[in-house]
Amino acid sequence: ELETDPVITSYMFTWTRTPTVGHAVRSLRHRYIYYPEIHLEELYDHETDPQEWTNIAYRKQSEETKRELRSALLAMLPSLTWSEELPDGYDIDESGLIRKTDYMPLETVRRD
Repeated sequence: ELETDPVITSYMFTWTRTPTVGHAVRSLRHRYIYYPEIHLEELYDHETDPQEWTNIAYRKQSEETKRELRSALLAMLPSLTWSEELPDGYDIDESGLIRKTDYMPLETVRRD
């Protein structure tokens, strides 16, 4: 998968209630993002989802890709660790899709 050197970015969201750090690694096909403080992972397949609408990080078929991209992050950030805990405030359905616990599709939001 990593046919070139990966591109790694780290950033901090400061506009959230609690500032949150994220680390991302981009291969030719995928982008993987990890937020260690909240245990949230994101994985997007740019071949099928270039706009990054569907987070596939928690699908069983994504395990090998995640392992590769985690290794790339660890090479640059060796102090990173992963938790087996699910991210607080998120639910994962039987297909492996993750959503905020209070998620409501926009079309169900009432506008009066």
